[in-house]
Amino acid sequence: MELKAAPLKVARCGENVTLTCEATIKKSDIVSLSFACGENKTCKCEDSQTNPEVQCESTDESPRHRLNLTLINVMPVNQGNYTCKLRSIKGVDAAKTRVAVKECLGSSNSSTNQSDVTCWFDGVYPVGIIHWFQGDVNLTASTTTRKEQDQYGRYNVSSTIGLKAQFADKELQAKKKIFFSYSVLEKKKQQELNMSFEVKEKKEVRLVFLGAAGVGKTALIQRFLKDTFEPKHRRTVEELHKKEYEVRGVKVTINIMDTSGSYSFPAMRKLSIQNSDAFALVYAVDDPESLEAVKSLREEILEVKEDKYTPIVVIGNKIDRHNERRVSSDDVLSTVELDWNNSFLESSAKDNVNVLEAFRELLQQANLPSWLSPALCRRRETFPKKSNQRPPMNKTNSCLIS
Repeated sequence: MELKAAPLKVARCGENVTLTCEATIKKSDIVSLSFACGENKTCKCEDSQTNPEVQCESTDESPRHRLNLTLINVMPVNQGNYTCKLRSIKGVDAAKTRVAVKECLGSSNSSTNQSDVTCWFDGVYPVGIIHWFQGDVNLTASTTTRKEQDQYGRYNVSSTIGLKAQFADKELQAKKKIFFSYSVLEKKKQQELNMSFEVKEKKEVRLVFLGAAGVGKTALIQRFLKDTFEPKHRRTVEELHKKEYEVRGVKVTINIMDTSGSYSFPAMRKLSIQNSDAFALVYAVDDPESLEAVKSLREEILEVKEDKYTPIVVIGNKIDRHNERRVSSDDVLSTVELDWNNSFLESSAKDNVNVLEAFRELLQQANLPSWLSPALCRRRETFPKKSNQRPPMNKTNSCLIS
């Protein structure tokens, strides 16, 4: 009596693997010949049946008797030892075959929005690392990665990188492209799956200015586009300003929607929100009710966009009215940046204070680097020397927690 089985079978994900067990013995001496293929599954030679996961087939060429066990669409969960068991009137014998899955390449995809890029690799094995590069700069350390294992033993791996921080760096801006790749470590040998994705900066952006009537939305836009200021208030229904430029050989389009301060046109406002990339919510520092309008508008934006990370910049305008201030900048700063996780600054369209800074923040959040804007390029000497400094807000006291 002799029982043989191949000691090792190696396969890729999705392949069919056939394990063969051969017994040299008279058929009349066999009590049973079976494969143990898991805790609750046993294929016996007399079954000769098929199910979605395994197929068992027996052949008889006396004195050799074979049992073929085929694993259909093998996955990492199918790895392990498979035992062929022979019971006969002459005794009991067993032979083992180990099944190993070499690799699963799966599929890759990616998505991008105004603030970040996420790539994911589904159905990969063994688990590995997603690497991010922009040119020769390794950005992997600044990413967030998630891994989970599915019911078949494969891994779904995703990684997210924020675009705003990367494009704010002038050295990285010149490179323009971000690539990612997925590497696995197997038997101390690194293998890289040939998957990559190029993230391109946007060349067109749509900004929307929202706020109560008379807070200075139109004045801020005119100061940015024409460097002019009209002191007389003019009621706005809805105006779209579209400017096309060519900077460093790149064509750029900036669309700025100036909306009505009244709430008589809810359908128009909803349409503007749906089709826009970033939002400026403007209030006047001498009008507390206009700040309440900003809170309502923000809730409406989040409801329409269904994205809590929608780019929003809150602007407290008319800081030139020093003696008429009725809204504390410290209170608004705490609410906007700590509770809402949005950006905040104060401005004066009349005195041209922080107008360019407000537009730069909007463009960066909309994934259109501010250096592409010719208005900002022409007046770049007015920028603060350090981009991470907050614009002055006439604060009387402050504290720093580190």
